Amino acid sequence: MTIGVLTAGRAQIAGDGVTDRIDLDFQFIDQNNLEVIHVDGNGKRTEWIYGLSPGAWSYTGGNFANGTVHFTATDLQGGEQLIVSLTSSYSQPYAFDGGEIDPAVIERALDRSAIDMQSVANRALFETNGVYDVAGTPVTGLPDPQDPQDAVNKRTLDAVTPVLNGLAASAAASASEAASYAALADTALADATDEAAAAKTEADRAATLAAGMDAYRDAFQTYGYLADWGTIAETPGDILDYGDITA
Repeated sequence: MTIGVLTAGRAQIAGDGVTDRIDLDFQFIDQNNLEVIHVDGNGKRTEWIYGLSPGAWSYTGGNFANGTVHFTATDLQGGEQLIVSLTSSYSQPYAFDGGEIDPAVIERALDRSAIDMQSVANRALFETNGVYDVAGTPVTGLPDPQDPQDAVNKRTLDAVTPVLNGLAASAAASASEAASYAALADTALADATDEAAAAKTEADRAATLAAGMDAYRDAFQTYGYLADWGTIAETPGDILDYGDITA
């Protein structure tokens, strides 16, 4: 059975402190074809070495078939990940030096070549429907961007982050100040509304009193008791005598 050269060579699981295995859906030969990478909660990647702590990983299967990687469950906690990738030394130990050609040897040689090609593809970008997917593999060595559509590296992002943070803080401060002024304006408007209502009440009361005074004046003048309203000299609260209103 010849291994397909376009078969994906990667498996990945999330940790939970209990799971202690990861099944591989790709064929491999032995531990030399497996790269086991631990990713902690901060994204730091550490290669686990075959048989050594942490991880102390081992495998079953292989020998040009798929299989399973086993590891210490407590070394893969929640929020962490384990990635197993196909790798290769890119060597071809099979030789065809004379004699009868053995079909089994030829098949093994082709399978090893297929594993080599899978390993190369596993470290390259995968293209599907016009989209390239790095499948969780870090992309390094990006130059600083020059054109609007260039990819941005972390160095450039770190350089502009303080500026962006400053703009965000300034915008937040401006928004807070604007909200304060709006609150003051609302308070002033409410106060002005209350004062206007109070002034209107007083104006209405004064108008009512003025209308009453006019009615009394008209009554006195109608009945001839007061020839000139303006001749009354007493101050408010004084008692008027008959002479005051008949003068």
